[in-house]
Order: sequence, then structure tokens, then C-alpha cells
Amino acid sequence: MQCMDSLINQTYRSCEFICINDGSLDKSDSILRGYAEKDNRIKIIEKENEGVSATRTLGLNLANGEYIMFVDADDWIDSDTVEKAVEKAVSLNVDVVVWGYMSERKNKSIPRNIFDGNQYFTDDSDIQNLHRKLVGALGEELSQVERVDNLCTVWGKLYKKEIVSSVKFVDLNEIGTFEDGLFNLEVFGKVKSVYYINDHMYHYRRYNSYSQTYSYRPYLYNQWQNLFKKIESYIENNKLGYEYRQALQNRIALSVLGLGINVARFNGSIFERVRLLKAILHNEELQKAISNLKLSYLSFHWRLFYSLAKKRHVCTLLGLLFIINRIVSK
Repeated sequence: MQCMDSLINQTYRSCEFICINDGSLDKSDSILRGYAEKDNRIKIIEKENEGVSATRTLGLNLANGEYIMFVDADDWIDSDTVEKAVEKAVSLNVDVVVWGYMSERKNKSIPRNIFDGNQYFTDDSDIQNLHRKLVGALGEELSQVERVDNLCTVWGKLYKKEIVSSVKFVDLNEIGTFEDGLFNLEVFGKVKSVYYINDHMYHYRRYNSYSQTYSYRPYLYNQWQNLFKKIESYIENNKLGYEYRQALQNRIALSVLGLGINVARFNGSIFERVRLLKAILHNEELQKAISNLKLSYLSFHWRLFYSLAKKRHVCTLLGLLFIINRIVSK
């Protein structure tokens, strides 16, 4: 309800709200109908469960507005978010407006910036750099591993519909995660201008106990191999430069963290977890990527982590992953 309240109370009134119930078994449908009875801007779509990718693609196809914004059901936005974003989009005629967010935890809100200060990107080199960042980090960008993918989300952005209307989300069953990143990779390959509002207008809820984000995913390793292949194919098909390939190698190297945390969440014996992590660390492509990762750019604790991964110190690394998992799951 916090999400819907934040939408219908936007100071910018000319909105269309497409609410898609993706086979939910809770009371979402009745809640949405209650809102729709009071606000004719709300359109409710009922469908069988197909996952977030198919749901977002459907919403994109049904939208009638000149601009598109995505808001996940767990989250909410400030009351003047749409007004501020549309004002910049119209006055500057930009293709995408981006803004920061608040990471909402149980007992605190943590502001997250995508860039430092308001930014207006129009030069081809700047746009290309944003595009490459969606593939992966390079150089000094590696100094803040936790911020590498802040630009990748589809929430926290306002898009010109003409830019995104032909782009589809890849099914998560294929790639496990990062469907937002693949979507934006294709979108940012088309954009000519981007404006960043240095304000935290989106509220990303991190404490939903029902979220699959914090559950063990048994197919994640294979799914991420598919993800890397899709990114590689995109780079090849679009004849992108060496820096894109290096960024992909860094993404592959950094994936040890996500894959390792997934192992830490496995509900099995310590011996089974050691076996899973050992198999990951012995992947030749992964080891090659880690060997080429410029550890000097990393902060001390990440330098230690990836050094252990490079040397395949499985047990020590698993101990660190248990600690990291407890921290990120709070």
C-alpha cells in the first residue's frame, strides 16, 4: 500500500498507472481494485505468474504515455519524483532521467548516489562511458565494488517511450539476475542524452523477508554463464571496443562475490558448500578473469577477498562469505 499511496499522491497528476498482478496469491488484487475504484488513472492487469521480466515487458507494451517509469511493488517514491523527472526530461529534451535512491533497511535509511552532483550527459564520449559501465567497471570504478551496478536498475529512471518501446526484458530463468542491466545496455546504446538528478527520490526496500533476493538459487552459476554469453554477443554484434571486453572480464571476476554469497545461503552441510565453492573457483574462465583483475584499484578488504579467490583458498573465503551474507541480509 505504501507503493500505491506514493504513486497516486504524485504532485504531477497526468500519470497512467499500469498495475500488473503477476499471479499473486495474496490480497494484491483486492487492494488494487480498491485503489482503482477511487482513481481512474489506475489500470489493473491480471495474469498468470510469468516472472518480473514478462511482467515488465507487458507493462511497457500497454503504456500510452510519452515517458515510462518502473516502480517495484515493494518500493515507493517521493511525492514530487515524477514532477521533477518530467520537468528535466521536457525542458532539456533528454532521453533518460536518472536519480539516486534510499536503501531502506529495517532500522535505517541509507542514501545511495549514482554520481556526484547533478550531471548532464550529452557528449558521445560521456554516453559511451555510461553504456560501457553497464557492462562492467574499469580502473578507479573498481575502488567501490558495491556501487558498480548502481546505474543498472530500471527503477530510479524516467525513459522516453520511443527509446524503450522495442526493448524486451530477458527471462530471469535464463540469466538468474541482471535483467535490468541487459535492458539498459540495449537502451543506453540508443540514447543521445541523460540527466542525473542528485536526489534520493526512490526508496528501495531491503527488508522484505519474502524476497527471493536473499534465498539460495541452485541454478545461478549456469544462469550467469548464460548472462555473460549474452553480454559478449551484444558486444560482438555491435562491434564495441576493447574497453567493453575488459569491462565484461571484470564483471566475470567480480561475480565470485555473488556466486559465493549464493553458496553461503545453501541449506546444506559445510562440506557441500565447500564443494560448490571449489567448483566455482576452478572455472577456467573465472580464474582467467580474476588473474587479470587490477587488484590495486580495490579497497583493502576487497583486495583480500579477491586475492583469496585467485589463490583458491576455499575454506577461508567461505568463512568471509558467511560474514558478508549476514551483513547484506540485514
